[in-house]
Amino acid sequence: MSALAKLKAYWVTQGISSGDPASTADLAAFEEQYRVRLPPALRAYFAEVNGIRRTVKFEEEMDQDLIRFWPLDEVRPLSVECPANPAPRDAESLFVFADWSIAGWFYVVRVSKAETLATVYIVDDERLTPVSDSFETFLERYLARDSAVLFPPAIRPTSR
Repeated sequence: MSALAKLKAYWVTQGISSGDPASTADLAAFEEQYRVRLPPALRAYFAEVNGIRRTVKFEEEMDQDLIRFWPLDEVRPLSVECPANPAPRDAESLFVFADWSIAGWFYVVRVSKAETLATVYIVDDERLTPVSDSFETFLERYLARDSAVLFPPAIRPTSR
């Protein structure tokens, strides 16, 4: 079973549905708007899963760990989503694709015209914490419920 199929199945066990697949036109429009090229794994993710489906029940839009994966039409550069964040100078290449507990922190992926792996980071109010060197590895670690992905030590909530 592919990582994307496992992701969808994992969410189904929690009563969560994935979004409607992003079309080829949606993917091309995103790339054109932001002048980037989505790496193959990220492109496949949006084309097949496209985040968690929006519903009228808020609890159905986050996983059991309060993480909400965004559909492509909500994905924005960190510099747009959180302009006050003291992110690195290349914040335009960091795209928010998920958040924890209603923007408690953001999961961002590095995307550019040349990026092929899509490095994933967590961004809170003060720091950029590397999580995974590729989107594929991020998904594997997320599905394994790796605490360093779900709740990185540098920004682990005190309630856990």
